[in-house]
Amino acid sequence: MRKLVASVAALTVAAAACRSVAADSYSAASSYEDVYYAPPATWMPLLSLGHREALADLLWCRALVYQGDETAHGGGLDHVFDYSEAMLALDPDFRAVYVWISSAGIYSPEGVTEADMDRTIALVRRGRERFPDDGQLAWVLGATLAFEAPPYTPEGRREAVRLEGLENLMEAVRLGAAPEWLVLSNTSMLAQLGRADRAIEHLEEMYSRVTDDAVRESIAQRIESVRSEAYGAGFVEANDRVERQRMESFPYLTTDMYLLVAPEPPPERRWGDVLEDDLAGQLLDE
Repeated sequence: MRKLVASVAALTVAAAACRSVAADSYSAASSYEDVYYAPPATWMPLLSLGHREALADLLWCRALVYQGDETAHGGGLDHVFDYSEAMLALDPDFRAVYVWISSAGIYSPEGVTEADMDRTIALVRRGRERFPDDGQLAWVLGATLAFEAPPYTPEGRREAVRLEGLENLMEAVRLGAAPEWLVLSNTSMLAQLGRADRAIEHLEEMYSRVTDDAVRESIAQRIESVRSEAYGAGFVEANDRVERQRMESFPYLTTDMYLLVAPEPPPERRWGDVLEDDLAGQLLDE
């Protein structure tokens, strides 16, 4: 009996020692490495054996883990573009990838380079081309171009990059993907870049679409300060008149939809003419 107990005790000690060694070996083998194991993106469609979206989803999971590991270990996120290209080669309509790379490509613990910025913008542009009516992609591309890219852009191209960014930011507001106050920010930046006429167009275009009363009032004040007080008052009155007509006849439609289905003025007096005549009348009254 004593021999049996001694044997069991010895086996227990040996098992514990082996377990410790195995745990140490596992930890060493599982240590973090910044390595991209997948084949080149051009190979992916063939290697997927027809299951493109499924393989893209697997790479998506791996890419998110990779981003977390790199951030935790202070890495450079060097392979986020490899993952993005591989996933998009498998599924060009993988919209989440375009949004993800807009931040993963330029926010790295080790900092960002001009090449990183260019690759990020190129990928998000592909997303905008793929999804032209996607307000979120317009928002992320516009913000990247207008605010993030200029420090990494040669001096001679910075204005053009900012203007492209502003066009996307304006589109994001039109599509309802950006906060309404961005209208005011957009026009301020356009004015700074010497595009005052474009700024006025944006203000007048968005006035009837904005639902926040404070923002609408600020837009009206901006129009008055740039045009004239009489013009601004006439512009507001003309838009309010159209809004009253909408509420009386089609209150369940947005203003944009109402202008599409409302009875048209005579051919010689379209909606734009009506608004212009109302403005002219206000100016004459002054």
